[in-house]
Amino acid sequence: MKDEVFDIEFDYKGKHFQLKVKADLPVGPEPFGADYDIYLDRKHKYTINECRNEDDVNCWEVKKKPKDDEDPEFAQAIGKAINKYYS
Repeated sequence: MKDEVFDIEFDYKGKHFQLKVKADLPVGPEPFGADYDIYLDRKHKYTINECRNEDDVNCWEVKKKPKDDEDPEFAQAIGKAINKYYS
C-alpha cells in the first residue's frame, strides 16, 4: 500500500466543495480496492472504499458514514470527484 494526499473540488446541490483526500492505494499488477479518507474543514467525515459490483462495474462503498444530519448521497458525489481526479 502507498499513501497519497490530494484535493478534489466539485459542485453538489448548488454548492461548491473543496475536500482533502488521503488515499491508501494498493500496489501490484492489478491494484484495486483503495480506501479514501475524506476530510472537510480538517475533520474526518467519510471513509470510502472503491469496489466493483457483481457486473464488474466500479462502485463506491461508504465505510464510515456521515452523521444523520448530512446527506448520504454526498459520499457518492465524492466518489465521482475522485474518479475525475484519476482520469
